[in-house]
Amino acid sequence: MDKVERYKKIIITGSEGYLGNSLYNYLKQKKFNVKCLSKKNSDLNLNLLNEEKTIKVLNQYLDYTLFHCAGFVPKTLKDYDDKKNLENIIMIKNILKSKIKNIYFISTLAIFNENENIFEKKINVSKNHNYYCKTKIQSEHILLNSDKNVKILRIPGLFGGGRKNGLIYNCINYLKKRKK
Repeated sequence: MDKVERYKKIIITGSEGYLGNSLYNYLKQKKFNVKCLSKKNSDLNLNLLNEEKTIKVLNQYLDYTLFHCAGFVPKTLKDYDDKKNLENIIMIKNILKSKIKNIYFISTLAIFNENENIFEKKINVSKNHNYYCKTKIQSEHILLNSDKNVKILRIPGLFGGGRKNGLIYNCINYLKKRKK
C-alpha cells in the first residue's frame, strides 16, 4: 500500500460532535474510507475512557490514520476548571496504547497566553492556564513524546451550532457590521 492510500483510510473520534461529524461527512463525500468512532450511533461504538476496549478496537485498524476530535469540551466558563477535563489525557493515553501509528490531534489555540508565539511546537503549562488548557497541553506533550507519527492541529474556539463567541464568530460579526 502506498502512502497516499494509507491516508485515505481514516478513523474519526468524537463523530457525535460538531467538528468530528463535519469532518466525517466531508471525507465521506470525498470518497475516503472513513469510520466514525463515538460512544453510540457510530461505525465503532467505543468510550475512549475504557482502556481495554480502546486497545482492542483500534488494533483492528492498524492501517488507518486516526483524527482525534473527541474530548471533554467546556460549555460554560466554570467547565474550564472542571476536573472532568482530565478525561482528555486519559483518552490520549488509551489511544497511544494501541498500535495505531498515525494520529492527528485536534488541540486548541486557547493554550497560548497573550505574549506567546503561536508557532511554538511545544508549550509549557503556566499558572495562567485553566484546567482545560492544561489537559490539552499535557495531551500534546504525551503525544509528542510517543513513538507515533503525530500531527497537532491547534484550532480557535469556533465550532458548534449556535456559537455566539470565538475568533471566527467575532470576525464574521465585525465584517457584517462594516457592510453597507
